[in-house]
Amino acid sequence: MPEDTSSSNRDISGWVAGYLEPSHAARVRARLDNREPREVEPIDGYMPSNVGAELLAWWMSARGDKDMPAADDVRMETLVELAPYLRYLGWDGPERLIVRLFGTALSAGMGQDMTGQDLFGFGDYPDRGSDIARLKLLHSHPCGVVLFWEMADTAGGEHQMELLTLPVGAGADGGNRLIGTVMPVHQEARWESVLTYAEVPKLREAQFIDLGFGVPSA
Repeated sequence: MPEDTSSSNRDISGWVAGYLEPSHAARVRARLDNREPREVEPIDGYMPSNVGAELLAWWMSARGDKDMPAADDVRMETLVELAPYLRYLGWDGPERLIVRLFGTALSAGMGQDMTGQDLFGFGDYPDRGSDIARLKLLHSHPCGVVLFWEMADTAGGEHQMELLTLPVGAGADGGNRLIGTVMPVHQEARWESVLTYAEVPKLREAQFIDLGFGVPSA
C-alpha cells in the first residue's frame, strides 16, 4: 500500500504532476478525425469531467456502425492526451478483471501502478458480487456506467471520484475489455494526497449511460 504521505513531500516528476492540475485535465482532447468543436453535455443531469466526456466522444467515434469498439480499435495515438487518466481492463475469467493499462496520473494519485493487478483481487467485501455483475452488464446490454466512489487518502481526507467506464469488444484472447477514466467529482480540485485502498471505497451512486440501446432496469 502507498506510504502515508502528501503531495507536499511526494516525489512526483514535474511532467506527471502537471497531469494532476485541473487546468490541464480540462483541455485534453481525444484526437478524432473531422473533429468539430463541442461542449460537454450532461449525462442524465450529471455534468461529466472533460476527460470522461472526451473518452465518450472517442468511444462513439471508434465504434462506427458496431455496437461497441473492438479491441483493435483502441489505438493510443488517438487517446494519447487522455492516456494519463485511463484505465484499460480485460476480463480473465468470471471474477478476474485485469488492469492492462493504468495511466501515469492515476499511478501518481494512487501512489502505485496497478497494471497487471486483478481489480477484484484485493479480497472479499460485501458488495463485490454486485460490483462484478454491474460491470458485466456493460457488454451484455450494452451500456456504459459512471460510478461515484468516495475514496480515502493517506492523510485522512475523503475524495469523491468519478469513474466513467465503457465496453470494448473482446481481444484475441477472447476476453471482453473495459476502458474508463478516473477524475475527481469536484473538477477544480487537485489530487493533493495519495488515494488508498487501505479502506474499502464507498460507492455513492451508479448511473448507467445510454449508448443507443437503453439502460438496464434498476
